[in-house]
Amino acid sequence: MSPLEIFIAICIVESGLNPNVKPGDNGRSIGIAQIQSGVIVDINERFNLNMRHEDALDPASAFKIFYYYTKRYNAQTPESMARLWNGGPRKRGTDNYWNRVKETLNDRRGMVDGRKRYFDIVNKR
Repeated sequence: MSPLEIFIAICIVESGLNPNVKPGDNGRSIGIAQIQSGVIVDINERFNLNMRHEDALDPASAFKIFYYYTKRYNAQTPESMARLWNGGPRKRGTDNYWNRVKETLNDRRGMVDGRKRYFDIVNKR
């Protein structure tokens, strides 16, 4: 399973792949992947990037952020990626989240639709 497929499943859980989703976590999380600014700071420092929190609003950039964040913490499996995304490096209290992502990944029809919707969103920007 590719990192992009895992990312799409996470976006389905986080926002229903809605590019107009309202910010979550009291305004701290934005975009289809509900990315917090601390993630941006973390990957910018680690990989000498120059990303901004607003980049999380662009689905293609959001995937890039996800990719670097999972690389930063050596998350290589769908489970480790999902737990990292939800709980940060400590991954505490992520059982329910992982179960939701796993169910989404196992829903073949939902994932086919999710991939199509993701690329439709990316291509419209």
